[in-house]
Amino acid sequence: MLSDFISQSQGPPVADDASKAVVAEALASLGALRAKQWLGDGAGQIQILASLRQEIDLALGHAVELARDQDCTWSEIATLLGTTANAARRRYSKEPEGAAG
Repeated sequence: MLSDFISQSQGPPVADDASKAVVAEALASLGALRAKQWLGDGAGQIQILASLRQEIDLALGHAVELARDQDCTWSEIATLLGTTANAARRRYSKEPEGAAG
C-alpha cells in the first residue's frame, strides 16, 4: 500500500540536485524540439517552463486518480504532495463539493 511506500521513501516532495538536473534537461530538450533560442532568454524560458508545468499538472492529476482507484487515502496522497488532505481533495477530487468520500 501507499503507506509502505511513504515510510520507505522521502515522503513529501524534495527539491534537490537530481530534480534540478531533470528540470534543466527538460528545459533544454523542449527548447531544442521547438527550435527556440532560449538560452539566456527569460521570456523563452518562461514559455517552456509553463508548458512543462501544464504537462506535469495533467500527469499529476492522472496519478492522483490512479492512487485513489488503488484505495489510497487523501491523507496519504497529501503527504506525497506536501499539502493537507483537504487541499489535495479540493484540487483533485472528481466528486462534487460536499459529497462524501
